[in-house]
Amino acid sequence: MNNNFANFDETSERQPNKILIIDDLADNLHLLESTLKERGYEVRCAKTAFMALMAVESYKPDLILLDIKLPDLDGYEVCKQLKANPKTREITVIFLTVLNDTFDKIRAFEVGAADYISKPFQIPEVLARINHQLNLISAKIKYRNLNAFLEKKVQQRTAELQQEIIERIKAQMQAKQDREKLESILNSLQEVVISIDVNSWNLIYLNPAAEKIYDRAAIDLLDRNKVWLEVIYPEDRQRVEQCFSQLKSGNNITNMEVEYRILRPNGEIRWLNDRRYLVYDDNGEVLRIDAIINDISDRKQAERRWLDRSVYDGLTGLPNRSLFVDLVEISLKQIQDSTDHCFAILWIDLDNYNSIAVNFGNAIADMLLIAFAELLKNCLRANDILARWSENRFGAILDRADRVSKITQIINSMQTELELPLNIAEDRNILANASIGVVFSSKNYRSASELFRDADIAISRAKQEDNNASCSIFEPQMSAENSSQFSIETELQLALDRQEFLLYYQPIISLSDRKLVAFEALLRWQHPERGLISPTNFIAIVEQKDLILRIAEWVIDRACLQLKDWQMKFEGLDNVKIAVNLTGREITEANFIPTVDRILETTDLDPNCLQFEIPENSLLEESEAHLTVLNRIKHKKIGLSIDNFGADLSCLKNLHRLPIDNLKICSSFIENMHLSQEKCDLVRTSIALAHSLGKNAIALSVEAAEQLAQLESLGCQQAQGHFFCKPLNATAVESIVSVNSQMPFQ
Repeated sequence: MNNNFANFDETSERQPNKILIIDDLADNLHLLESTLKERGYEVRCAKTAFMALMAVESYKPDLILLDIKLPDLDGYEVCKQLKANPKTREITVIFLTVLNDTFDKIRAFEVGAADYISKPFQIPEVLARINHQLNLISAKIKYRNLNAFLEKKVQQRTAELQQEIIERIKAQMQAKQDREKLESILNSLQEVVISIDVNSWNLIYLNPAAEKIYDRAAIDLLDRNKVWLEVIYPEDRQRVEQCFSQLKSGNNITNMEVEYRILRPNGEIRWLNDRRYLVYDDNGEVLRIDAIINDISDRKQAERRWLDRSVYDGLTGLPNRSLFVDLVEISLKQIQDSTDHCFAILWIDLDNYNSIAVNFGNAIADMLLIAFAELLKNCLRANDILARWSENRFGAILDRADRVSKITQIINSMQTELELPLNIAEDRNILANASIGVVFSSKNYRSASELFRDADIAISRAKQEDNNASCSIFEPQMSAENSSQFSIETELQLALDRQEFLLYYQPIISLSDRKLVAFEALLRWQHPERGLISPTNFIAIVEQKDLILRIAEWVIDRACLQLKDWQMKFEGLDNVKIAVNLTGREITEANFIPTVDRILETTDLDPNCLQFEIPENSLLEESEAHLTVLNRIKHKKIGLSIDNFGADLSCLKNLHRLPIDNLKICSSFIENMHLSQEKCDLVRTSIALAHSLGKNAIALSVEAAEQLAQLESLGCQQAQGHFFCKPLNATAVESIVSVNSQMPFQ
């Protein structure tokens, strides 16, 4: 810590906040007193204005809850008297009353109230408003303490300098031989020292420090008396002139001090502390005015930084979570007071932040956050507010959001910008994956937390989509759906332990000889009440939880165990493979490879018989770390397939680098390909690409003989779909394989 701040303790312990409740209703007093005491506040009560005014000076509360209707004086008069008394004017007053007319509120704020709560009141609202006001009081106290500490240091330093300068100047007048010594001292000072003749008001002395601080030649400062006022910042000039005039007036004012800004010739603004003193001769007549002027710009910047740290994010410079909550609360209050005010809240999540931090390091991830914040700011309007809510979440207040079309335009702008990679360094571009949740304000919302709750629901819905910058606008029915989803999440946590998951198997057939070459293991959830549930209805939820890793381990283990069991029971299945679907997230986990090794060793399955199918979109952000894992899998002789290839062609440019064996052609291409030349051309191109790279082409969702004939003519090697067999449970597979293990699904 800097020595200048070594003795400043802004975290010193404070006594419990004192609250005085003024209300003539005993029930209100009892309820508020007991509630506040339970929260650790020191509380006193008064039923009349006279009792309150008698007690307030001795009790010295931090905050007063004041009713307007009192038996002797009304609350307005009590507040006026408190604000008129120097000893009580700083006490925060919150009106708590049944009067709810706009006129009453305006009058309350005119007499000095900090806030206004209407009866019948809600305890959470009262506590929230009290806490907000006490936080403001605490911040003011911290700022005042810091300012007093800095002020004391300046006074000490100035007092030392003043004493030294006065002694040197006296010595200069008394003895010529001391003049050079005094001049040397004054010339070495960093503070400006000036002397002014009281008769002519001309400058009679100026030390060299003035040239450095004012960035002007000494001759300019000496010859132009008005330059001292001309350099003062325009907004400060009148105030400074009034202070100087008081010293000249002779009204028993012997010194003055003022802080103000000056403008240097290059436009730079500096803060100065100016202390001026009247110097008298032995007869008590004023000889001159001496002044010591310090450049306090560094101190002002330190104060500003201290204040900014409490409400602004250090990385992006945006308002932080605390300030954002306050701004939303203010916007909500404006809605209650105005019929035409409206706004919207946006949550914007940088979804791939964690993976980028893991693959590229925190420094790159921070640079991405800064670039992402800049992109969002450029998409917002001048009156909109952007804040950093958490590590990878940003919040925005969109002002005057009276129509969905206005918000849609802004969101479309964000989505368009996010389609292109962000340039975060000279040689690095990263595509930002984002989700956006929107909630519109209404008079039904009573607190910022309610808005944030619904924005959470909206962004959760957006995350379930596959788009690069998906967006969801909150609608009331989403609350019920979210509750249902939460119920599913809870049940999913227990499904593994209750052994509710099971596998179905769909055969993959060689088109050249119609032999069985593999089974794709398909996860199902046998819910005790809802029946058999497909993974499309729950996998998105699982992916957001660490549960995906446990389920993936279970699927690999069960699939390997099942295939090994079939190989031992039936002849001709030694070379048949089992294909397991992964979401892509699993292979980035540090313990994935060791887990696969353990399963293969436990089940004694040949690694050549295991294949992993990875969705194409999960390979969008290729990194060296990602490639390393895929190569390690390939090195173990485990097969790799790109599932649903062609859905978005996200990995096409890097396809030649990926150590894969199969391209599973997108099912939407295969569907009705015998009726659509365009789809047939897409399938032809996909098969040709697979062959050019030395990969197998596998067709998904084959349901008609016409499709099969076209696939054979195009050179597709393998296929699966209902034309051959729908997914079956293990018992059904065994009943078919036992008849003909070579071509059981012909």
